[in-house]
Amino acid sequence: MSAILVKQHVTNLLDQPNSWFSNFITYLITHKTLSYIIYLLATLSEFVFIVGFFTKKFDRLLIVIFITFVALDYFLMEINYFSWIAFWLACGFPVLKDQRKKKLQIKMHFYLLKNKSRIDRCKTSDVRT
Repeated sequence: MSAILVKQHVTNLLDQPNSWFSNFITYLITHKTLSYIIYLLATLSEFVFIVGFFTKKFDRLLIVIFITFVALDYFLMEINYFSWIAFWLACGFPVLKDQRKKKLQIKMHFYLLKNKSRIDRCKTSDVRT
């Protein structure tokens, strides 16, 4: 990972050697274990998406992992994945719609419980006529 960081940020390290970002990258280059752990976590976060092929149960967690991956990759490696945000919007809104649907179902359930006597009276009046 250290070699990747050097190759990716050589211009930053040479042009602005005293900036906080260059200092942070230099810290990661010198501490190879920490940079390898970050690299391993990024790779594992990519492999986690295999779960999305088999179930929708973890969609919210996958969206959070995806946004975190994009943000940290932009911060650490300066790779622009913002075109993938459109993909997230296409995949993320069905999850949000399901959540709204559940809230609506819960509200409807409580409304029906609260107004049960009124609904029962309407049903019995319909039967008499």
